[in-house]
Amino acid sequence: MAVVSYREHPDYLAWRLRVFRRDDFTCQFCGAKGGKLEAHHKNSYDAFVDQRVKVENGVTLCLEHHEAFHERFGRGNNTEKQFEKFMRKRTYKKLKNLMKRLFE
Repeated sequence: MAVVSYREHPDYLAWRLRVFRRDDFTCQFCGAKGGKLEAHHKNSYDAFVDQRVKVENGVTLCLEHHEAFHERFGRGNNTEKQFEKFMRKRTYKKLKNLMKRLFE
């Protein structure tokens, strides 16, 4: 019997699609629409079993920013607090770019 990845399970696939639809297929970090998108678990899939397929625990990220999150915080045992910290970086970057445009 073949082992099926959780990423192929119907519940996971349905969760992923609901997250993408809620976020309008848009990366919530950079605003990129479409392309290579990932449904990220704010509270990790492995550590928070009861939240695995709750839409509120998911967020759409482009591949680049999903990888950036995991480069910064590792994989597994991730938390919503880490995700909030990651998103604050986005706010800082937007403000920095705005200031640069205003004062150039």
